[in-house]
Amino acid sequence: MRMGEVRGQIVEVKSTDGVVTIGDPAPDLELESVRGSIVRLSEYHGTHTVVLWFSRGYNCPFCRRYMAQLDQAYDKFHALNTEVLEIGPNVLKPARIYFQHQPLKFHFLCDPTKAAYTRFGLRDLGPLEANVNTIRSFAYAYTHGDGLNTTRIVAGDVFTEGFAGRMVHHAFTAMQQGMFIVDRDGLVRYAHAFKPLDTIPPIEEMLREVERLS
Repeated sequence: MRMGEVRGQIVEVKSTDGVVTIGDPAPDLELESVRGSIVRLSEYHGTHTVVLWFSRGYNCPFCRRYMAQLDQAYDKFHALNTEVLEIGPNVLKPARIYFQHQPLKFHFLCDPTKAAYTRFGLRDLGPLEANVNTIRSFAYAYTHGDGLNTTRIVAGDVFTEGFAGRMVHHAFTAMQQGMFIVDRDGLVRYAHAFKPLDTIPPIEEMLREVERLS
C-alpha cells in the first residue's frame, strides 16, 4: 500500500442491498465509537458532508500511517463543513484501550461483524487474500520498526471476547477497503472500493472531491 499515488476513479460498488451508485441515497449506519457514543450516518444529513473510510482497522500498520495523516488533515475537512468517519472491523473494548493512548480528531467506529461493510457493497476476498495480507503487513511492520507494536495490537484484538470469531476474522477474512463521500442530502458522491492492501486514495484527492461539493 503506497501513499501519494492518485487513484481518482469513481466506481459503482455492488451491494447486497442493491448497487451503491453515485447519486443514490447512502445506506444508513449505526455503530459504536471508541469515544463511547453511538454514531449514525443519518445524523449528519442536512448539516455535514461525510467522508467514510472502511479500513482494515487500527491493527493494520498501513492504516495507522494513513490514519495519522488523516488526523493531521482533519482541520482542513472540518473547514469544509465535512466530518470524517473511519470504520474498522475491530472489537470495541480493545479499540477503546488503544485509542485512549492514540486519540483521533475524528470518530473510529467498530464493526466487528462487518455488516456495515456489506451494506456498502464491500466484499470478503477470502482466506488466501487474508494470509497474504498478514504476511505483507507484518513484513512491513518489522522492517519499519513497528513490528512489536503491531504484534501487541493484533494480539489485543484477538485475545478478547469472542476469541474464536476474532481468530476466524484475522485468519480467514479479507474485507475490501472503501472510501465514500456522502453529501449533506445523504447522497453518495464518491465511491471507491479497493483490495485490502491497495493504495488508499490520497488525502489531497479526498479534499478536492469534498471541495467540489462545497
